[in-house]
Order: sequence, then C-alpha cells, then structure tokens
Amino acid sequence: MNRPLFKGSPRHKEGLLYLLTLTLAALFIIIGNRIATQNSILFSQNRDHLLATGKVTDVISRESSTMEWGGVEMESVRIYFRATLTSGRYKGLSVTVTQLNEPIYPIQLREVQPGDRVLVYLLEQEEGMHTWMLQEYDRTGPLLWLGVAFGVLILLFGRFKGFNTLLTLSLTCLSLFLVFVPAILSGFNIYIATYVIAIYVVLMTLGLLSGYNRKSLAAALGCLGGLAATGLLFWLMDSFVRLSGYVDEESVFLLALDTPRPIDLKAIIFAAVVIGALGAVMDVAVSLASSLSEIYDATGGEVSYLRIIKSGLNIGRDIMGATANTLILAYVGSSLSLVLLLVVYAQSPIELFNREMIVVELLQALIGSLGLLITVPITSLAFGYLIHRRHSAAPTEVAPPDGPTEMH
Repeated sequence: MNRPLFKGSPRHKEGLLYLLTLTLAALFIIIGNRIATQNSILFSQNRDHLLATGKVTDVISRESSTMEWGGVEMESVRIYFRATLTSGRYKGLSVTVTQLNEPIYPIQLREVQPGDRVLVYLLEQEEGMHTWMLQEYDRTGPLLWLGVAFGVLILLFGRFKGFNTLLTLSLTCLSLFLVFVPAILSGFNIYIATYVIAIYVVLMTLGLLSGYNRKSLAAALGCLGGLAATGLLFWLMDSFVRLSGYVDEESVFLLALDTPRPIDLKAIIFAAVVIGALGAVMDVAVSLASSLSEIYDATGGEVSYLRIIKSGLNIGRDIMGATANTLILAYVGSSLSLVLLLVVYAQSPIELFNREMIVVELLQALIGSLGLLITVPITSLAFGYLIHRRHSAAPTEVAPPDGPTEMH
C-alpha cells in the first residue's frame, strides 16, 4: 500500500487533493494561455484567403494540357468540381472548386471523387473575381474516429486509471499548444518556458495518476533529476559541437517570422531535446517507482535501504534498455526521409555525421538516453530514502518485562 504523505488523513482528503490538482492544472493552462498570447502571432501569418471544409458532390469536367519543363513535356491537369461547404461563413453553399495539378509541384493531390471531404479556400483575383481552389483533403474525420477508438479502449481497459490517462494526456497537449508554443512566438525565454512546462507535466501527471504518496514523490524526483541532467548535458555538448541552430529550411522560416523577438534557434533545439526526453524519462521513473513500491509492499516493509536501491538499479537496467531503443527508433523513424536523402547525397560518412541536422538527431537520442540512465539511480535513491525516513520516524515499541506480571 502507498502511504499518503499526509499521515492519518481520511480517505476523502485524497479526493480533495485530486480535485485541487485538477483545478490548479486547469488554471495553469487558462492563465498561462492569457499571458503567453499577449504578443503572440499564432495563426496570423497568412490570412489572405478564406478557408472552409466541404464535401464533393460531383465532378464537372477535367481539362488536360501539356507543357514543357526543362526540355521535357509534362501533363497539366485542371479539374472543376462542385462541393457543398460544411463550415465557415458560407456553410451550406454549393460552390464550384478548381483542383490544379501542375507538374512543377513536387507533390500532386489525388484527383477528387464524389463524396470526398476537402479543404478549400476563396482566392481573390483582379477586378473583384473570386475563385474557390482546392487546398487539401479534409483528414480530421478519420483522425477523430481513431482518437475516439483509442479513448474507448483505454477506458474499457483502464477504467478510472484509463480516464486519468486521457485526462493527463489532454492537459499535456493543451499546455504545449496553448501555453508553450504561444510563449515561444511571443518572445518569452525558451529555456525557462521549457522547464516550466516540463515541471508542470511531471507534477500534474503524477498527481492525477498516482496521487500524493512516496511512490509519486520518488518518481517526481527521478523525473526532475533526469530532465535537469538532460539540460546540463545539452549545454556541455553545445560547447563542443558548436551548434548554430540552422538545422533545416524550417529554421530559416522561423527567423523570418514577425515575432516580438527573433526566435533563438539554439533554444529551439534545447526545447526539442528536453521535451522529447520528457515522456521517456517519466516512463522510466514511474515504472521503476511502481516496481519498488510493489517489492516494498510484498515484503511487508521488511526490506533494507541498500536492498531497495540495489533492486531499483537492477530493474532500471532492464527498463532503460528497452526505453533507450524506443527513444532512438522514434527519432530515426520521425526523420527517415531526411536520413535517406542525406545518406544518398553525402560524399562520405565524415560529411554525413558532421551535418548539423544529423548532429542534432544524434544529440536528441544520446542525451535523452543519458537522461534515462541518470533517472534510474535518482529514483532508486529517492525511494530508498523515503522508506528509510519512514522507518526512522516510526515510534519504537517498548518490550514488556520478562516473566509474569502481577495483576491487581
């Protein structure tokens, strides 16, 4: 059993602490969003046209022509179709939309079919003319159904724990997109914002999932210690590898944004390293603290300080190996197209491993894995200290005197 930090408190106090944690987590997002969006340019960089979703009712015509590009003849396709708008100012209106597939575009959208859900925009032309153009397919519907299926399965399997999992996941996403991202675009210090969000996610997640007990406290200390080590390792390695922050073309676009302060590209890499390691560090710390708690309960509390630490290190080795693989594979998988291009066009392995975008990917994987490594002993030491403190604080029982006692 995980003993609460508030000794002797009634059971309803745990419910009050749960509600208090949830309230404070919601207030952080609401107040943080108001502060972070004061000077934000969120969704304000391109408002030249009106966007709307629609459903294709029928294809009117398909026109094809040939054009010469670089000495090669290519086909240019222009498709006219009718769609009923399902959102926006003109919801319910049936409009004629143009799909333009030019060979100069690197990616061609599939030609529309009746029943497709699309994203269209109103293009203003000269002399007051307006034309509806196809921008993308509306993919939010399938993603929404997949998210609903994910949520239902978690609730069926985890029940109240599953509900808390969905709740913490939602609060984490809201904190990232309503507080962290606007804070960066508003010119706040990215290093401070990164750790504020990381601490919020750790405390909120552990408070709602595990409550206030020694297991949660040990896991929180392990998480925060691992994240602090991750940041320090980044600063140490930056002094050797001398990052410029120009990882890819998106870095140049970030500098071109009309922000209150120029975005610090090196700080963006720092945030990517810490936020990227956050999930894995929490996974290791919570799994390890939970395992140690089970060992402690199974032995009835009859386990020594050194023994619990040794068990923590042994368990941590197994957890760390699998999680480090997950971390590295996730980073490689997320940028596989880029890796393939760089391998093809690099003249030698030395050139490949000195490109900044490859260096950053390696830093994320290696520093994240080192953060996991440091999390294991910190969590083990924290849990061992907490149970040792409990035994030290426990009152000692006075043994009765030997032999029979006379009753009066």
